[in-house]
Amino acid sequence: MATTQQKKCYSYNPVTFQYVGEAIATACPIEGDKVYHYPAHTTDLAPPEPKDGAVVVFDKSKNAWSYKPIKVEPPKPKTPPNYRLLRNSLLAKTDMYMLVDIFNKLSTEEQSAWQSYRQYLRDLPTKEEFNSPDKWQSEPKKS
Repeated sequence: MATTQQKKCYSYNPVTFQYVGEAIATACPIEGDKVYHYPAHTTDLAPPEPKDGAVVVFDKSKNAWSYKPIKVEPPKPKTPPNYRLLRNSLLAKTDMYMLVDIFNKLSTEEQSAWQSYRQYLRDLPTKEEFNSPDKWQSEPKKS
């Protein structure tokens, strides 16, 4: 029984053309070692040694390997929390205390406390503590 002759070849990704690894081409059973059958997306040209900051890619039009720089994108900055929405929701929760029938049932001190707190929330975006909700004033105590 005759042994099939084999030849080393080099695979590349069919989409990115990036070097993938080694493969085996086999000699044609009819033609012998004059003709080899190569797997898809391979070449008999050995790729260059890898280097930092680049990948090895095959250029089919030039029938040659080359280096393609790796693009490293900086991480996207985290989206800061939307403190204005938080402030708006706190302000909206106090709206009920300004309704006439509820407001009139509050003591003068409570009315003043709720009005001051609402004014504080409205002024909050201009204050230094706006970006630190843990430092925000808490709402007045409910009676």
